[in-house]
Amino acid sequence: MNVPGHTELENELEGLGERVKFLIYSIFHDLKNPIISIHGLASLLQRQYGAALDNRGNKYCGQILKAAEQAEALIDGINAYLTIRKTRLEFEEYSLREIVQSVREEFDGVLTVRQITWVESDVMPILRADRISILRMLGNLVDNALKYGGPDLGVVKVEYRDTKGFHVISVSDDGVGIPIEECTRIFGLFQREASARGIEGTGLGLAIVKEIAAAHGGKVLAIPGRKKGVTFRCFLSKAL
Repeated sequence: MNVPGHTELENELEGLGERVKFLIYSIFHDLKNPIISIHGLASLLQRQYGAALDNRGNKYCGQILKAAEQAEALIDGINAYLTIRKTRLEFEEYSLREIVQSVREEFDGVLTVRQITWVESDVMPILRADRISILRMLGNLVDNALKYGGPDLGVVKVEYRDTKGFHVISVSDDGVGIPIEECTRIFGLFQREASARGIEGTGLGLAIVKEIAAAHGGKVLAIPGRKKGVTFRCFLSKAL
C-alpha cells in the first residue's frame, strides 16, 4: 500500500468538498477534549501519587504529559489552519504599531530571559486587514525565530516597507538561518526546518503564515541572511 507524502496529502485536501473539510475540522476539534483529560489526569497522578511511584513510573507520567501537550498543540495548529481557510476575514483599519506592540508583550518574558534585542521600524502605517490574522501571522514568525534561531540568537527585527501595491512586513533574526534550498519547502503543511530536530513544534506555523498572506492578496518569502539569520517578508495587498 502506497502512503501519500505530505505534498500528495496537501493536494488531496485541496480537492475535498466542503462537507468533508467540515468533518475533518469537527474530528480534530472533538479530539481536543479527551487529550486535555489525559493531560489533566496524568498531571493529577504525578502530583498526588508521585511519591509512591518509582523513577520509572514518574518518567512515564512525564512522557504522557509531554505527548498530550504536543498532541494538543498539533490540534490547535490544525484547527487554526482550517479556520483561516474557511472563515471570512473581517477587514478593518487599525494601527500596525499596536499589533507589533501586542506581539512584543506576548514574548516579553522570553526576550528578557534570553537577553534578545527587539528592534522595530520607526514608521508603521494604518493597515486595512484582518486584525486577528495579522496578529497571528506576526506571532507565528516571532515564535519561529525564538524556537529555531539557536542559543546565540541576539536580535529579532520587525520592519515595515511601503511599496506601490503592497504593505511589506518583515520579521528577521540573526540566528542560525535556513539553507536556501529549504526556503520554499518550509511553508508546506507539517514541514519544519532541517535544523529543528529535537525542538518541539507542529510544522504548521509557517503554513498558517502562508495562508494568511494569501488571504490578504499577497505572499510570504523566506530570505536567508548573507552569513546567518533569516528574513520572512510578508506582502499584503493594499487593494482590499
